[in-house]
Amino acid sequence: MHSGDQLLLGEGVRSAEPAAEVTRWQLHRVESRSARHGDAQVCCLTFDRPLDWVGFGVWLSMLLRCHGERILRVKGLLNVNDNQAPIVIHGVQH
Repeated sequence: MHSGDQLLLGEGVRSAEPAAEVTRWQLHRVESRSARHGDAQVCCLTFDRPLDWVGFGVWLSMLLRCHGERILRVKGLLNVNDNQAPIVIHGVQH
């Protein structure tokens, strides 16, 4: 199994060193080798506490309304209040 699987699969998968493994997984960055969108920039947002789902939805809607034509892709693994499992979001402009 991939080292980050315990985050998605829950209680059934455990790492010998969960905190260190999760930190290593979160800090991993992959350099893109493709130049299809050479002028594209990446932004990564991290938060210290769970997100409010409605607040996140309002923020994302406002971002896309104001800058949608400049947003190529949105991906995320969210820790949301009152939700046991992470929420995955993925959107691509076409």
